[in-house]
Amino acid sequence: MATEQLNVLKALDVAKTQLYHFKAVVIAGMGFFTDAYDLFCIALVTKLLGRIYYTDPALNEPGHLPANVSAAVNGSLFVLAGTNFLGLLFSLLVPESKGKSLEELSKENVGDDGIEA
Repeated sequence: MATEQLNVLKALDVAKTQLYHFKAVVIAGMGFFTDAYDLFCIALVTKLLGRIYYTDPALNEPGHLPANVSAAVNGSLFVLAGTNFLGLLFSLLVPESKGKSLEELSKENVGDDGIEA
């Protein structure tokens, strides 16, 4: 099994860089920066929302988000954390495919005679 993994890595090492590789890097990077933006900017956004929409002109101090609105905005962090956790969990639960596609693993296209359709 270790030899098969090394062969796969060797094949990746000698492969030419193609447009597909750049697309994969850009798409993965966009997903990472989107998640990071949500995580790191949510505190600043909640402060700005409070100051912009919930400021009382009679008071001489910046406004604050009400508790229910703040909970709704901060709830997106729990959704993001749950998505990341479940993605990691499900990636660990996936059986080792040994080069087979998901159709081959599930045997969905196998007819009554045992031959794939």
